[in-house]
Amino acid sequence: LLLTTLVPFSSGIDNSVFGVGIPPVTQSISSEDETTEIVKVTEKVQSVVRSKVNLNVRSAPSTSSTVLGTMKAGETADYVSTANGWHQIEYKGRNAYVSAKTSYSEIIHTESSQQYIKSKVNLNVRKSHSTSSNVLGTLKVGETVPFISTVNGWHKISYNGVEAYVSARSDYSEIISDTPIPTSNPDPTPDPDPSPNPEKYVLVTGSKVNVRSGPSTSYNIVGSALSGDKFDYVSTSNGWHKIIYKGSTSYISSTYSIVESVDDGDDAVIPKNDTYIKSRVDGLTVRSGPGTNFSKVGVMNCGDMVSFVGEENGWYMTVYKGKTAYVSADVKYTNKEYIATGSAEVEKVIETAIALLGTPYVYGAPRLLFDNGRHNPSFTGKSYDCSSFTQYAYYEALGIAIDSTSRSQSLEGTYVSSDNIQRGDLLFFTNSDRYDNTGINKIGHVAIYLGDNYILHTASDYAVIEEISNTRWSYYITARDVIID
Repeated sequence: LLLTTLVPFSSGIDNSVFGVGIPPVTQSISSEDETTEIVKVTEKVQSVVRSKVNLNVRSAPSTSSTVLGTMKAGETADYVSTANGWHQIEYKGRNAYVSAKTSYSEIIHTESSQQYIKSKVNLNVRKSHSTSSNVLGTLKVGETVPFISTVNGWHKISYNGVEAYVSARSDYSEIISDTPIPTSNPDPTPDPDPSPNPEKYVLVTGSKVNVRSGPSTSYNIVGSALSGDKFDYVSTSNGWHKIIYKGSTSYISSTYSIVESVDDGDDAVIPKNDTYIKSRVDGLTVRSGPGTNFSKVGVMNCGDMVSFVGEENGWYMTVYKGKTAYVSADVKYTNKEYIATGSAEVEKVIETAIALLGTPYVYGAPRLLFDNGRHNPSFTGKSYDCSSFTQYAYYEALGIAIDSTSRSQSLEGTYVSSDNIQRGDLLFFTNSDRYDNTGINKIGHVAIYLGDNYILHTASDYAVIEEISNTRWSYYITARDVIID
């Protein structure tokens, strides 16, 4: 049952742009997620649903309906519409449905769409089709954005990688059939000697993205790029990456691409996920090589664990801060522990998180993703707090985009009772500062459950594997499974 509520609705006109008073009328929209029947996307808009996990495809928008098949992680299907928490897709020639949970699937609108919205005024961009919804930004006069559909007097658009809305009033905005011809932004003079950054490259994340002659959609299209393509990186400004494309300086939208660091060639080897090295002392030195003459890269305290890779000349090989490292194999200092492994998906998450052991803890460290799923250009991967650590592990391993705080993450996925906690689940705890709070505001910490009463998390100093103490269990709140459909 879709519950509705009456909210002010100004005939599709975003009056707050000008501050004028037009008598409001009322229109019924959903009070929960502001979902309404969506006008079918124009055939010129190329929109697909991409699965982030192995996701059931169903005959109707309900978990009790027939399963028609499975979309594997990364697989796409043509997008039709969204309603009541389900995406309608075209699957094997028929209409079908998949879960619209952001941790399970995402809508991708490629920049190759042949229809755009052009703003005629400085126009507010809103989260939903109502003047009472949040303002996400402003389209300046003449600015264009990809068009998706029209809903109740509002145009649905793609704005900074998320769905948003602007007024469909004809004197505020218009639909144009193709990318506008450059006027105030003619093609710039080519850079005669572009100098790419040797330590970075641009990775394309959109399914088909236009490469342009300048940093705006009003510049000419000089080519296109597919998801996974890589280009030499020069710089970033105002939402556009300057790249080297076919030997010349060009630009690609940061909405559909990210800047990555070039591998320095010192990749860590793959750990054995069921075997760990446990420190028996405080202050055990982690070194860059198998000997005391090698440099110190970190320390382990009594009870801390790291992954086991192999053994060399009386030293255990492990992965620490993303690099191959070593700790003494002397039984006075260390011993091996064994924990049963889980599914292939769980082990990808564990392996990704384990590679971060020893990485410094910094409260409020830059997240990999904003809550709208966009990549954070300020992300460095050099430090994490508890929630940015878990967000990175699940997205990097499986493409599952969870929110950026422990409180919002506690609402992701599926609830798990305390007697059914499994390896790979997220565990949530309170702390002394939040102990007296209620609801999700009581939550102050999140960790990945490793098994056998161990958690993998970052707290206080650095990312670590440690046993859950009785004190920490007394702060336990809940658990969630964010992997399984």
